This record gives sequence, structure tokens and C-alpha cells, in this order.
Amino acid sequence: MTETAPDAGVALYRIESILAGDSSSLGLLVAPPLSDDTPILAAAGVQLVLLHAALAIPPPEYALYQAFTVYACSQVLLDAPPLGPRRARVTVVPLTPTGAIDDALVRRCCEPQTREEKLVCGAAFCELPAVIVYQDVPYIADAVSPELTPGSLLPTTGKTYAETARMKAPGTSVDMAQHLYRARQARAKPGMLAKATPPKKRTYIHLIPQLCTVHPLPCALWHDLKRLPTILYLWEKDLAEATLRRRWQWPHPLTEALTAASAKLSYSNERLAFLGDGVLKLVLTIDAIQSGQWQLTDAMRDQRLRRLQNATLCAVAESANLLPYVDLVGFHGSWFQPLLSDTTLPPPEDALTPSTRIKTYATVVEALLGAAYDAAGVAGAMTMAHHLELVSTRNVDLPRKAWALPAPTSCNWQLGSFGPPIDQPAVATSVAACVSTSLSGGTEAATDGPKLLGEALQYAATAIDLYATGTDPGEMTRRRHFVTRASLGARLVDTHVVPTPAPSATALGAAYESVLGAVAANAGVEAALAFATAWSRPLLVSALVDLVPVLRARDE
Repeated sequence: MTETAPDAGVALYRIESILAGDSSSLGLLVAPPLSDDTPILAAAGVQLVLLHAALAIPPPEYALYQAFTVYACSQVLLDAPPLGPRRARVTVVPLTPTGAIDDALVRRCCEPQTREEKLVCGAAFCELPAVIVYQDVPYIADAVSPELTPGSLLPTTGKTYAETARMKAPGTSVDMAQHLYRARQARAKPGMLAKATPPKKRTYIHLIPQLCTVHPLPCALWHDLKRLPTILYLWEKDLAEATLRRRWQWPHPLTEALTAASAKLSYSNERLAFLGDGVLKLVLTIDAIQSGQWQLTDAMRDQRLRRLQNATLCAVAESANLLPYVDLVGFHGSWFQPLLSDTTLPPPEDALTPSTRIKTYATVVEALLGAAYDAAGVAGAMTMAHHLELVSTRNVDLPRKAWALPAPTSCNWQLGSFGPPIDQPAVATSVAACVSTSLSGGTEAATDGPKLLGEALQYAATAIDLYATGTDPGEMTRRRHFVTRASLGARLVDTHVVPTPAPSATALGAAYESVLGAVAANAGVEAALAFATAWSRPLLVSALVDLVPVLRARDE
């Protein structure tokens, strides 16, 4: 072993239950030490308590602890990946009740035992529950069965336990007076363990104590090691989120946004990405209007369209170095990563095809924007977009510069039917002017900005409203198709805002988008979003009504 312990020292953590406060006999050596003294993994019901911030461990001892990690995982966990002898970021160690590393147990597990030492480990008089070994297979013995002895018959074969044992090991001498242990399989495949995991149905067998030996690992430590994969996985996710939040000084959760659908967890970033898709269009439009003072050049339009494309969003993720923090493979593909050396496996993103890579990381960017809006509104989304260098400023305020508008003499809309904030005189004047110019076919640059902003506002408002329903992304996409420029224009006629005869529904919808832009210019983006949400919600409700028979059939 030529590697040495880290120069900065090694941090030692102990696992404790959040609710009961019970201390585990399992410790984690982490190199380099973390900045967070007490990571709380609520999903697993535990917290990691810092015992020592910087231990100086000699290389031979560190190598022994790494050997214990390999031994413990291979003994407790089925199908655990092979862990090499090289030092990893996390090393597993047993702890004494005082919080010190149990070096005696480490050596007992890792150093070869003599025949005499193995005989001392007989399970005939061990304290239960205990991990015992029968024919090289570990079991957890939790009780004595006083009604069973080696002379009792096995219900499946009709032979006694002693006869069965002699068939497997001829010449075995068995004390017929001893009582059998009730035991179950001790090893298990790694799996996510929630803090309130319901008990599984257990299958027990009965073993002759005289023929078993006590496993070096105590039963309590064995149970703690079963939780190790869950703890490591959740810790890694928390570290990824904490790193980005610290980089951006961001106070809100990001875990869901950083979890791809390919992780196959009970949640993913797909719903947040749907929300973020709408928010992205809005923040890019706000940024363009701020830059152009409501007059958008062709270059500004082209730049906005490019930034809406998945390829650009993927490049944004790469530029922001988001790739290492995205959960692509989920629990089963990554829980063991902290126990491996840095160069053991290629990064998960290397397995993605080019098209999947682009889609995956574009979804992450959209999900981050969705999470930001969900936590802090438009201001939060603009801040996140600024962190990702999608926009030039965090400021959400629109420029107040007045643009030249014709007199609203040709607007015959019943603007009072809209309600607030259009009932305010200043807002009503701008709205009437925008409607008049839009329906007259004018191409003045003065109305270009409001119409583009209104389109983005309605797109975002629809996404926000659908996200709030809690439905899945596929259903949200289906229902979004009910909110179109034509359906919005038709609603103006149906609600008698526009008298008949009226222009085409599509033309009215375009004028309605100008209305939203004028509302945002005078009352703010949040007010315009609220107005757009309220106006388009009946269209989404009608989509839900159409879906009721389908949902009932599915439930039945």
C-alpha cells in the first residue's frame, strides 16, 4: 500500500437516528472533510454527526480500514460491486460506544483467524440476536425455539435436523439436547430504505447452534451496514445540491431539478422542466425587452430563439458545470460511488447518446428554472437564469420608456369586462392602443415588444397553472394544447369582450397577447401572469372535463 492518508486529515462521522437519537455503531471516514458539520438525511431518518474534523491516520491503518470496508460490504450486501483496496472518498469503520474506531473489531474481521480462534466463535452459547454462520452462509438468529431439537423432524423431508446435518457433513457429532435457533437470511441486495419502511414478510429456518459459528460483525452493526447504501446515496444527492446552492447563494431546494427521469426514482425533474419550459421563454423575452427597450432587432429575436433550443440549453449546462451534479443512474447505479476510487468507473454521462445527452441536460436547465419559479416567482427565475448566464441581469422590472402609440379610436372592446388591472385608467389606455394597432394590421415596432411579451406571458401562465394541478407531464402537455391563440381569441367573443361581427379568432388572440404585454408594462410581470392565468383557466378546465371519463375508466 503506497498511498498515504490525505494531507488535510480525515473527518469521522457517526450515524444517528433523527427521531430517537440512537447512535449507530457504524462510522464513516470522509476525505477530504466536508464543510457541513451535520448533514441531515431526512429521507433515511438519520443524521451524520461529526466526531472528529481532522484525524491523522497512518497509511497502514488507513489501508486496514479500507480492507474492512471491502469485507463488510461483501459480507452484508448481495451483488455489491467489487471495491478495490485503493483509498476512496468514504471509508466504513466500526465504532465503540465512546465514538472511537473499534480497531480490535477491524483486525478480527480483516486478519486471518487460526483454527483455535474459529472454535472459540462457536454459536452454541451466543447472545441473541446475533449473526451466525452455517456452511459459509450468514444468518441472523433472533430467538431460540424451545420446541425444536436436532431430533425434531423437518416438515419438508421427514428427516431429523441431525440426520440432515450428517448428510451434508458425514461424521458430524451433534448434541441432541440443544434447542435450535430460529434464523433468517442475513444478506440482502442493496435497496432504498425509507425512514418508515414497512416490515417485510420473513422466511425463517432452524439451525443447530453447535454447527454454527458467530460472525465477527455484531448484529447491530450488520443492520447499520444494510442502511449504508441508502445513506451514501442520499448523502451524495445532498452534497450535489449543497454545492450548487453554495455556489449560487441559493436558499431553495434543487434536488428534484437535478434528478433525471433515467434515475427511475419516485420523482424526477420532468414536471419541473415542463414548468421551466414556460418560464424560460418568459425570462428570455424579458431580457430581450430590457436590452432593446421594447424594440427588438432581428438579432435579438434570433438570439432569443437560439437560447430556447435544447442544444443551446445543453451547452449552458456544460458551461455551468452542472453535469457532475445530475443524478442520471439513480440509487442502484450510484450508491457505491463514494466507496470507489475516483478513476474506478467512467462518469454516467459517458454512456448517453448525443441526442439523449442534449435532451437530458436541456431538461435539467429547464427544471432548475422551474424550481426557481416555484420557490421564488419570476424574480427567482430571473436570478437562476442569470446564474446560468441565460440573461444579462437579475432585474425583472420592465423598462418604463413610453413608446409611440396611435390613439385608440378604433378599439370597440368592452375593456371593463376584463376586470383588474385593466380597469386602471393608465393600463386601459395602453391596452386600447395596443388592441387598435394590432387589429389594424400595423407593424410598428412600438407594438412588437408587447405582443412578443404577451405571447411568452400566456405560455408561462398556462405552464404555471398546469403545474399547480399536480398532473404528470404527458397530461400537462395534452391539456396545454387547449390554450391556443385561436381559442383565446374565441373566448373574447364568447365572453362578450369583443362585439360581433368580430375579426378572426387568431387575429383576436394576437391582439389579446398585446393586451398582456401592455398589462405587464404598466402593472408588472406578476400582475400580467395572474391576469393571464385567470383568463385562460376556463380553457384548461374544459380540458379536464373532457378527461374525466378517461380517469374514471383508469381508476376502475
